[in-house]
Amino acid sequence: MFITNDELQQHGQRENLMRIDHLASQLALLWEVDSGSNIRSVLSKEHSSLKQLMTLMDDDVSEHIQTIKSSVEKGGDKVLAKENVINAWLCCHEQRIGLIYGRHIVLLLIPPSGLSRLHLSSCSITDGALASCLGGLTSVRHLSLKQIMNLTALPQKVFQHLTALKFVSVKYCWCLRSLGGLRAAASISSLHLSSCPSLELARGAEYMPFFFRVIPT
Repeated sequence: MFITNDELQQHGQRENLMRIDHLASQLALLWEVDSGSNIRSVLSKEHSSLKQLMTLMDDDVSEHIQTIKSSVEKGGDKVLAKENVINAWLCCHEQRIGLIYGRHIVLLLIPPSGLSRLHLSSCSITDGALASCLGGLTSVRHLSLKQIMNLTALPQKVFQHLTALKFVSVKYCWCLRSLGGLRAAASISSLHLSSCPSLELARGAEYMPFFFRVIPT
């Protein structure tokens, strides 16, 4: 779990990360569109991740973990109501957020500065820690963020320094609400967004470069 010292000291961070009702309704819509197949695939990986953290959480989430497991395992309960599964995941995720921001340990992800490709998947990295991670990667050309559930916004002041960055892919980041500073990334030519139900793009054209090619999914 990667988090910065500034974020540990911020008050109300947990509340800012979670918009329960909105996220639940958006996930339900996604479930309807793809008959639950993509969401079930993500939940399968989430089950493994959450199960590892279960003993560290303040509340007993074993019943919710079992609900998620039953919804994704082969031969499981195929008629399990999607609302029950989504609510079970939300309860577990809220406990995960509490665990991340309740820690007293600062841990940053600092990869080698010469990387040309960076792929982060299914890890607990906060907004601030991602900014610190990307800050020194001036050579990175390809950035992929997949299934990082506690991200809410991409860094505001980092992308203008990533002058080699060409391709950005963001998939299954269910709590991501803002593309942050992507407009400052003049070198980006391709942006792939998929299954980010909290993303607010009502005024998106104002915040993205005119030459972006957004790949639909």
